[in-house]
Amino acid sequence: DGTARALDPRLRPNACVVATLGPFHTHAPISHLSMQIGASSPYVVAASPQGDIAVWDWRRAVAASSPNSPKGAATGAAGGSSAHAITSHKAGLSALAVHPQLPRVASGSRNQFIKLFDIATLRDGGTPREVHSIRYFDGFLGARIGPVTTLAFHPTRMLLAVGATDSVLSIYSS
Repeated sequence: DGTARALDPRLRPNACVVATLGPFHTHAPISHLSMQIGASSPYVVAASPQGDIAVWDWRRAVAASSPNSPKGAATGAAGGSSAHAITSHKAGLSALAVHPQLPRVASGSRNQFIKLFDIATLRDGGTPREVHSIRYFDGFLGARIGPVTTLAFHPTRMLLAVGATDSVLSIYSS
């Protein structure tokens, strides 16, 4: 239904939902979900196959939960104050990665596009911005990437590994 729910297994089954994040404004299903663990501002990032990305500040979502809210859950719509929406790929999204330490989110599509977003601006109430895009170029010296199937960041350095359907693994650095 386009929502992500955080569960606390120590609680009773009828009260174990501690936060509900979403849904997307399109109510699209979530195909990718990732959490930034090691950073000072932990974010939960969810993506739909249609190319919608929602970024939630995990600390605000859990802090907003209270025993008075339904089922003790904190909610946030993709267009609300607790979530930030990014439209990444109009033709669809096939891969998503969140850097564990740095405020970066990468998304890839089967149309041979990779986009890198800076989410550091969320700390100040801003919106995420696209900082880089990698795409397929024809020609002698052009980058040759296939349809993107997977993305992964290095745990501590700014390195992005990209896997494609053409069995080629590319590594990009800044």
